Amino acid sequence: MLVGLAVDTPAALGANATVETGATATAPPTFFFTPKEVTVDPGNTVTVVNGTNGGGAPHSIVWADGAPGFAPTAAPSPTNVAAWSSARTFTAPGDYAFSCTFHPLMMTGVVHVTAPAGPAPAPAPAPAPQTGAPSADRTAPALTGTTARATRRTVTVRLRLSEPAKVTVVVTRNGRRLARKRFTRSAVGAATLRVPVRARRGEVRVGITAVDAAGNSSRRTLRVRVR
Repeated sequence: MLVGLAVDTPAALGANATVETGATATAPPTFFFTPKEVTVDPGNTVTVVNGTNGGGAPHSIVWADGAPGFAPTAAPSPTNVAAWSSARTFTAPGDYAFSCTFHPLMMTGVVHVTAPAGPAPAPAPAPAPQTGAPSADRTAPALTGTTARATRRTVTVRLRLSEPAKVTVVVTRNGRRLARKRFTRSAVGAATLRVPVRARRGEVRVGITAVDAAGNSSRRTLRVRVR
């Protein structure tokens, strides 16, 4: 078992987003999506684009939940190498993993669709001068000290929360979801969350999302090796 370390990746926040294919200038090249993790609101669109930055290799975009992407052939073809784009509009909150069929180990990513924020509390009709009207909560719950350990049956996440929140843990491998579980934490401070999973040995990704009562959210992504 190995403790996972948080991976910081560029992310778009609450707006339409574009993801591009990319390649390093090494020999052989390494292929990737950039950014590989984006965050949007319900109703926003994410467009995946293959162009000159893709290194002249065949690429595709497939979604782990089976939504239409861009994978016209099972084998590389001029269509996969040529410039193409594929757009998807998201309507429901959640985490949506994607990958390239030709480079499934290197080219993976995820779209986080936020939960809609709840309405701000209405001010009191006649507030006392010394207290004033309450302000809406706009502070996301802080996720600190996040670590994870994995066996072939269980992923155990340890973290600290700054306020009560609903915490969702999603375990994926190569863009395919292995397990997902939601926890309601009414207390602040340290928490230990256990997610049943069936996984082979190797690396998995553990996505952790905390959403408070006002809809403010925080996220962490951990890489964990199953042994």
